[in-house]
Amino acid sequence: LFFAATIGFEIPIEHMNTQSLTKACILCTVSIAKLAMGAFAQPLDSDHFWILAWAWGEWGEMSFFIAGVAATEIKSGRIISKDTHNAICLAVLVSMLVCPAGLRRKLEE
Repeated sequence: LFFAATIGFEIPIEHMNTQSLTKACILCTVSIAKLAMGAFAQPLDSDHFWILAWAWGEWGEMSFFIAGVAATEIKSGRIISKDTHNAICLAVLVSMLVCPAGLRRKLEE
């Protein structure tokens, strides 16, 4: 959570626009698709499905590093735009907050 909070402060909110938020929403729907990994749970029942889904749903912290490097200005230009960088950081931050909370809730049932 501390890491998520520190990276959250690096997202330039004043540069967020509709395009960045749209990309972030699309990326968040991808994280919902990652929850389908629960289908590989053995035995396949509701409890094991959600435990595996929430455990695999979070995107790693390495995503911040990769997005940062890809958005860095170099001689040949950037690999991704600043809007895409902001969207990736926001979507990863959401997954870092939601998935562990969902896993904890499911384990405490």
